[in-house]
Amino acid sequence: MPYLILIDIDGTLQNELGEISDKTKQIIQALQNQGHYIVLASGRARPNVLKVAKQLNLHTYCISSNGSELYDIKNDKVIFGYYINKNLAQLAYNLSRKYALKAKIAFDNYELLISKEKSYMYNGFFQNHKIKQIMLIHSNRYLMSFIENYLKLMNGKILNESVALDEDYWFSLSNANASKGLMLKVLANYLNIPLTHTIVIGNDYNDISMFRLCSNSFAVANSCPVLKEHAKYITSDNNHDGVYQALSFFFQ
Repeated sequence: MPYLILIDIDGTLQNELGEISDKTKQIIQALQNQGHYIVLASGRARPNVLKVAKQLNLHTYCISSNGSELYDIKNDKVIFGYYINKNLAQLAYNLSRKYALKAKIAFDNYELLISKEKSYMYNGFFQNHKIKQIMLIHSNRYLMSFIENYLKLMNGKILNESVALDEDYWFSLSNANASKGLMLKVLANYLNIPLTHTIVIGNDYNDISMFRLCSNSFAVANSCPVLKEHAKYITSDNNHDGVYQALSFFFQ
């Protein structure tokens, strides 16, 4: 029976320069050739995940926008998705305009950056598109906390609350039901692979939902402490081929 192998991208698969080592690429390709399912599971929007999948020559599935969507790469179709309520998405956008926040909006196969310098969304945009994730960015932490709490009251799910990004702070808004773990379960059922035949490699809070379900979980050494508590194994950090070390250990 093939294994279902889910790998996070930022801070896990890629090193701090955004690179993937040749030997990591080689072992991933070898496992795919053996019939295992290699799936990228990321907080990134779909187009950015697909760019990394192309580097690795992956042609199975990917999980994007922190578990908002499960996508079939080979057949170019969405298998399952959780989307933000249209009124909530419109509200988040209106708040970004009112308080001059930058906003990254993930929908379909696009991610748009909206700022003071960029054009406004046309009327009806949020009623006509399925929005997977909205990332809001601003330098004022107190303002960001206020907007986070307001969106939570409106039943929005907030990820990475007020995380520092250079000189700014950011968080992501998604459907309250979206998670990488839920999409792992959906994909395992879709492929008829038991959770005992799953492997997960990650580094951050948004990977915990997968680690709770997976029998074989690897946290890279640079992971947040909470994720390490949920991991079965600890592998090398992302600058020292942690993904390669995990896969070569498991399949040795």
